[in-house]
This record gives sequence, structure tokens and C-alpha cells, in this order.
Amino acid sequence: MIYLIIIMILVLLTACGNSNSHHDPEVFHVSFISSVPTTITDEMESYITDVLAEELPEGVSVNVNMFLPSHDRLTIEMIDRQADVIIVDEGLEQLMLDAYYLTPVDEFSDRLDETLSPYTTLDERTNEEHLYLLPLRPNTAFRQAIGYELPGDLVLGIVESSPHQVLSKRLIEDWL
Repeated sequence: MIYLIIIMILVLLTACGNSNSHHDPEVFHVSFISSVPTTITDEMESYITDVLAEELPEGVSVNVNMFLPSHDRLTIEMIDRQADVIIVDEGLEQLMLDAYYLTPVDEFSDRLDETLSPYTTLDERTNEEHLYLLPLRPNTAFRQAIGYELPGDLVLGIVESSPHQVLSKRLIEDWL
């Protein structure tokens, strides 16, 4: 019963057209909904700040939110639209794979040595298929930098309404 109520509330929120961005232009938000330990939030903020040190505009800070893997949490993040980049455990990617929510990242397709079909979808506005998600496998720079053995792979995407598209793509360049 409680799940039905939650689903109805989420449908109502979605139906109301929450395409408005809630992004703070002075904060670069990165959200993890994954098995990456939630206890390393401060270390992750420092790491991302260091990676983006040269590109981070003056007055813009990095904020990292870490949550355990959850369909509900991902749905809330997608509706809220505060994050600029979202990293999830593989398995949540199909919920996140949405052309209206994510920015195409086709320019990174040549950096991947695998089939991209699980990470692409059709943008019905343009009738074109694009790459929207990128896998972070154990051999990527990000996975090696965090130094944790995770039970599965991670997938990341850039939120379409983010005012920090350049910073997001710079982070991806370093992490792949």
C-alpha cells in the first residue's frame, strides 16, 4: 500500500512537468547512488575538487552526496534535478536512461571498448539515437583512484539541465 502511495505521488510530480532545474550555479553537485562507501563523502569532494582544480570557476564549490543503491532515491534525484552528474550501480542504469533527463555524451564513445547499446536511447525530440550513460569499469581511472573493490560496475550520466556541462565532461575525461 505504501508503495502505491509513493508511486502515485511520483507520478503526480512527474505529470506536473518538473522540467525546471533546481541547480545552484555556484555548486557543482555530484550524486552517488551506489555501493561506493557513503563514509568517504569528504574524500570524494576533495578528489573531485583536485581533478577539476584548473577548470573550477572562482566561487564554484564541489558538493558530493552519497546514497546506498535505491530505485526510490534515484527517482527522487531525477525529479529534483539538483545533481550535475549522477553515478549509479549498474542495474539502476535503465531507470536513469532517459533522453529528457540526460545530456548526450557521444563524444566519449571512442573511449569505450564495448558495445554501447545498453547506454544509448532514442531522443524522440530529434528522432536520433545518442549515448547517454558511460560505464565506469574496474580499469577506469576513477575506479582505480578510489581504491575500493566494488561488487559491480558503475554507470554515470550528466543531467541535461545542469549549468555545469563543461565541468561534467571534464570530470568524465579524467575518469574514463
